[in-house]
Amino acid sequence: MNAHYLKVHAEKMKLRVLADDLSGACDCVAGFALARGTSIPVYLDDRLARGDGSWALDLDSRADDERVARQKVERIMRSFSHDSSMLIFKKIDSTLRGNIAAEVAGALEALADSTGVIVSPALPEQGRTLLGGKLFVHGRLYPIEGSKNLPGILEAAGFQCALLRNEDADPAKLRGDIEHALAQGARAVVVDAQNEADLDRLARALSGYAGRVLLAGSAGLAKAFARTACNGQAQDSDSAQDHAIVALDQTVAIIGSFSMETQAQLRLLKTCSNVDLVECSATEWLDRSSVKRQRAIGLAQKFVAQGRSVVYAISGGPSGDWSRELVKAIAEAALPSLLAVRSLLLVGGDTARAVLEQLNILQVNVVGELEPGISTCRVQSGRSETIYIKAGSFGDADTLQRFFSRASRSITEPCRASATSDGVPS
Repeated sequence: MNAHYLKVHAEKMKLRVLADDLSGACDCVAGFALARGTSIPVYLDDRLARGDGSWALDLDSRADDERVARQKVERIMRSFSHDSSMLIFKKIDSTLRGNIAAEVAGALEALADSTGVIVSPALPEQGRTLLGGKLFVHGRLYPIEGSKNLPGILEAAGFQCALLRNEDADPAKLRGDIEHALAQGARAVVVDAQNEADLDRLARALSGYAGRVLLAGSAGLAKAFARTACNGQAQDSDSAQDHAIVALDQTVAIIGSFSMETQAQLRLLKTCSNVDLVECSATEWLDRSSVKRQRAIGLAQKFVAQGRSVVYAISGGPSGDWSRELVKAIAEAALPSLLAVRSLLLVGGDTARAVLEQLNILQVNVVGELEPGISTCRVQSGRSETIYIKAGSFGDADTLQRFFSRASRSITEPCRASATSDGVPS
């Protein structure tokens, strides 16, 4: 990233985001889309990621072997690393899941003229902060497998690492600290952030940096750069977002996450009168011959035909090696419902990818976010559709209830029943 380019051409700056999952890719570009008043494509297939403008790519690498994940990043990075005018952002998970060190190493290998990587995965809007290189979630120290902190993860992979506290209010001072750390041989500089002001300070500090660095973080850092690049002047998106919702009279949601946040959201959603919940256990969704599964599919299709909003969900807990095969099975089961509506809510990065692949959609265009953590996307697949994508662990207990309260504004016949896997209203 060249500082002169960032200052002079901020609103037209080319952005490249390489993400380890789909929901994260969308979250990272949402701020830029809002700030610019335009859409930014997110690709599910690297063969499509060849445009000259800004875009993001879901590498789907979080569950990969470290070697495979690194190779994915390095190969894609080499296709555009020669352009020093780009803002290159390696999206990493805000709770440090996945192949963080391997993917950052692959990106740096491809970015030969980079002086290093600046790492700050904090996402304060979702309660994820970094202090002393340690991750906190809603104020509590978050356990990290095999290490006590982020610098430890990077050092274990061979990085010479520096940690900056980011306590001074002056961006120029922070920039000087970063320059000093890199000059002393650090290849990775981890920067603490406890709130959005800390991330904004980091973005302003780097906007004056004369060298080329790789950025690694979550949507928190990406949004800070969007605010800084466009001088904090985002387009007023409220009316556009409201129109996108009110104009649609029903939504089909696929919820494939077992996170405790999603489970809390589902429990509250069951008390709502404006949405039908269709559930099967993981085993039942996976068993394509299951009578309960067939009943649930039929019931969901009946609700959709009546103009009602429907949620496909999983009852109980995970069963064995469930993740990818389970969400694919649910996406397959929901296909008739998905094709019948123009508004979808997909909860969980793996879930979103499975559903889009089932629909043969390999590109979504992010226009912003409905609320923090829910990206708003458009697709053109024979008809105009709006797809909302949310990470499973994002939001508070009211998130799904708020969503369906908005989405049901024009529903004339709200349903007051929830369905079990037996297909019997409860």
